[in-house]
Amino acid sequence: MSFPPCVPAVAPTIEMREALEGEEDCDISIVAKVSGCPFPSLAWSKASVAKPEEKAAVTYDQHMNKLVTQDKCTLLITQASRHDSALYSLTATNALGATSKDLKLSVFGPPGPPEGPVTFTEVFAERIGLAWAAPKDDGGSKITNYVVEKREESRKSWVHVSNDPKDCAYVVTRLTEAHEYEFRVMAQNKFGVGPALVSKAEKARNLFNRAKRLALTSSLPTAVPGQCEKPTISDISLDSMTVNWDEPKYDGGSSVLTYIVEKKEASGKRWARANRETIGALPLGNNFEVLSVQGGCFYQFRVIAVNAAGCGLPSEPSDPALAPRPPHPKVIDWTKSSVELEWIPPLLDGGSKVTGYILEFKEVNKEEEEKKAQRKLLMLSSDEEEKEPEDEGWQKAKDTEVRGTKFVVAGLTEGGLYRFRVSAVNPAGQGEPGLVTELIELRDRTSKIQGFQ
Repeated sequence: MSFPPCVPAVAPTIEMREALEGEEDCDISIVAKVSGCPFPSLAWSKASVAKPEEKAAVTYDQHMNKLVTQDKCTLLITQASRHDSALYSLTATNALGATSKDLKLSVFGPPGPPEGPVTFTEVFAERIGLAWAAPKDDGGSKITNYVVEKREESRKSWVHVSNDPKDCAYVVTRLTEAHEYEFRVMAQNKFGVGPALVSKAEKARNLFNRAKRLALTSSLPTAVPGQCEKPTISDISLDSMTVNWDEPKYDGGSSVLTYIVEKKEASGKRWARANRETIGALPLGNNFEVLSVQGGCFYQFRVIAVNAAGCGLPSEPSDPALAPRPPHPKVIDWTKSSVELEWIPPLLDGGSKVTGYILEFKEVNKEEEEKKAQRKLLMLSSDEEEKEPEDEGWQKAKDTEVRGTKFVVAGLTEGGLYRFRVSAVNPAGQGEPGLVTELIELRDRTSKIQGFQ
């Protein structure tokens, strides 16, 4: 390309961003705005981000090409790969001197394959435990999960098992005894799923008693993990509880891969597994939210640590825990800008003394509440219930817990229509709220409480 002569002569300049991100298998253009008189000669070079001083000239081909226009120089990378991530430099030179600009290019893509081999942490007639190592290349983006698939030896197609695992271990269940299976694992990030790591074939059978497990291979650790300490329970609601525990003091000579959480009703004898996904080991404590618990029931939990040799002994059961029952609040007085409430403590305190109460209020629209009341009357003969976002619009009347069973909520709007609710709190958490059934309209004391609910 030829350029018209220019007067006066000007030293070259380059305007180019300092960093650029792109996605694997997409075309990427590094564009620089160039000026100078006479128009400068332009050369691209490339270096590792770790060693920026070791620059090498870019070789132009079908994958990487230079395009020059009257005021721009573009380095076009066709179907970029992770290997194209580098520090790129453009140097412009004319009779008055030379100048250079650098740009860091980061190309992201799916992760590489997990590191193998896949090891079997447990082998039973109906389930097989898998363990693997994270990929060396995460694709430039955090790995979000792993995809696990299985294939019976007698079949050609792979069957999806789960994309839930967040850590490098998973127990595949619902296997058929005496059938032989292969498994494959793929890492996933926000850019996609990477290539698979395939296991050797293994038969679903009751293999892993202690003697056979230790004789299986000399590469496995010599012992299973030690026993975890008794877990504690927190964040209890009517349908969920959070189990908390610390890692065992002894890991059996190999890192803990995952944990098994089991639950039972306090009055029952049979333990049932509460988690299907893997629970990664954390040095500062672990926790798992157990769903599908029934309100009004006392539950106990225990935890089992798992390493490549198998399962350790179950921990001591947690203390039984039950969420506190809702208090029974009522309005005893009000003014144009305040409401006084009192409540009866809950009949059940969840096995732990109530330490305080959370008092909340929200202002509502009168017309909307009347419509809701009418809809409820129309639905009395139906089995369906109206679903509403119960937690929208509620505000705490006090930032901290209320001590005692009486409180005045001040600073309300005259003429406003309000709802109120109270929740009991004990060391296990905040219980379900008890609602004042009437709506309160803030006028003088001669006003009546609204009848619709």
